[in-house]
Amino acid sequence: MSLNHPRPGPQSVSEYQVSSLPWVTSSVVLTGVTKEESFNYVTRFVSVKNVGTNPLAVAFSSTGHAAGKSIVLTQNETFTAEIRVKSLWFTCTSGPSSNYQLFAGLTLVPQEFFPALTGSMGLSI
Repeated sequence: MSLNHPRPGPQSVSEYQVSSLPWVTSSVVLTGVTKEESFNYVTRFVSVKNVGTNPLAVAFSSTGHAAGKSIVLTQNETFTAEIRVKSLWFTCTSGPSSNYQLFAGLTLVPQEFFPALTGSMGLSI
């Protein structure tokens, strides 16, 4: 009997049914700068809170960010969703900077097994 068990992948349903591993950060992003927060594993959910006074743009891909396809959070606004991503992009849309808190639940699916998201097509495999 082989003990070579398959590794979890993007379609591993059980990885999204169990409790996730916590991942937390707090950071500042300057106007005109795009900051990427990358996860080692694919997320089960993410929650972003704008704790600054200036608007904060959050995108799910670099191409989506470049195309202006992002969610803009105002002061003390929070975005929470059960989504599978391997990174998020942040930009301060006005003022000198924006502060944010990011909480994510991670699966055990390595990020390199997850397809790249694009701004227009959804998945690029």
